[in-house]
Amino acid sequence: MNIKKLTLTGAGMVVATALAAQPAPAAPTAVLLHPGGALVQEEADLNRRAEDLNKRIELLTRQIELTGGDAAFTRQAVVELAEPVNGPVTVRYAYSLDNAGWRPVYRLEARPGEDRVDLNLEAELWQRSGEDWTGVPLALSTA
Repeated sequence: MNIKKLTLTGAGMVVATALAAQPAPAAPTAVLLHPGGALVQEEADLNRRAEDLNKRIELLTRQIELTGGDAAFTRQAVVELAEPVNGPVTVRYAYSLDNAGWRPVYRLEARPGEDRVDLNLEAELWQRSGEDWTGVPLALSTA
């Protein structure tokens, strides 16, 4: 191979434009010479893998949208009946979340003029699950 031109890039890469001795190609062939060639190859492999993963993410996102929304907030309860039932059936279920809870808050009120002390138990609740709890009946327990 006869090297026709060498160019040093700002990234420290040497680009050599070469012409083969026999037979001559229709256009010059660019040859990349780089001391970290394995790193360049690994980067290219990772970029291809990232493209594949992005395509997979897009597919999963479309599937989540088709199934009715965000899978993180979807609950499914399966009820198996021991025998056939005619008419509607009432089902109650409960589940717990990591992003919701409560703690007791005690308030002590001294009323010296009335010779009285009141101890009140209240609750501090929080809910960061992303679910809408509007109108949901709650029961709190220390058990």
